[in-house]
Amino acid sequence: MLSIETISQRLADAKGKRERLISTLNRHTAALEKKEREFEKTYKLKPELCSEESLRGNDKAFWDFYSIKSKNSDILSVNKRIQEAEERIQALQAELRSAEAQQAFMENQIPDVIKDFFVRWKEDSISFFSNRYEQYQDFVQELRTKELAARKEAVRTLPAYSQYAERVDRMSDYDLHNVFPRKPMEDFLKSLNLDYRSISEAKSSFTGPIVSEMCKYNDPEQRRAFLERTMDREMRSKMLDLAQRIGEKVGRITDAAGLHVQNGEIAGVIYGENGSATIQTIGAGGYNIQRFHFRTLVHELEQYQAHDQGEQPEQEEDGDEMEM
Repeated sequence: MLSIETISQRLADAKGKRERLISTLNRHTAALEKKEREFEKTYKLKPELCSEESLRGNDKAFWDFYSIKSKNSDILSVNKRIQEAEERIQALQAELRSAEAQQAFMENQIPDVIKDFFVRWKEDSISFFSNRYEQYQDFVQELRTKELAARKEAVRTLPAYSQYAERVDRMSDYDLHNVFPRKPMEDFLKSLNLDYRSISEAKSSFTGPIVSEMCKYNDPEQRRAFLERTMDREMRSKMLDLAQRIGEKVGRITDAAGLHVQNGEIAGVIYGENGSATIQTIGAGGYNIQRFHFRTLVHELEQYQAHDQGEQPEQEEDGDEMEM
């Protein structure tokens, strides 16, 4: 969900648009009334009783009537846009109420230990994606270097490019990308996974959606602001999701003193009006990961008590797991 500030700004913009449309409607209405008065005064006819067919043969009356008809169409169009603006305002107001309710819930119902954990998650995620972006720049440069080296190798070794061989070391990047015929070069690059499609797939696999979006910002401050917004939105979403999952197990939280954060992971027992549950997060990672995330397990405490007595709980059915 968008932030309260963003929704409020969009709501203000929507209301401003509605007011401008109402002003436009008033201008069109005044212009229509003037045209109708002039038409009735000039031709002794009421426009609403006329038709284009009845006025054929009188060009001036015909085009004056057509102007009135056109102005009516303008009014219908503006009324439709006002209705759309009203619907937009209502939707944004509902979204704002939901965001404010979520904000109040996070401030009043979610324990500080969970909030602190997710704040740290956000900071770690920002650091992760910032580093991933820098790694991607190096990765792209490495691919570019390999591709140019492969193009030179193709020119040196393929008979189809013998006319270029003597000057290959003096050829610019543009020249290397525009040798003829093209087919032998394309086949050579494809055999090394350095053709356009292979490189595009390698880039996409490396970046993931967030880093890919970061690459659209040339300004470092705008890029950082985008990452901050994205991670803040995800932090709030994941925090609410976890709180909801806990609530499904224990009801309204009454005691979170048993929760603690250690080595970047949250664990412990939480108590609510309807029972208690254990919470445990497990960091997930690996080679070439595109997201910094956790698996979070929420189990009703009775499962673990049964487990201590020798029974085996079925975690897939009784436990609750989420990716973070």
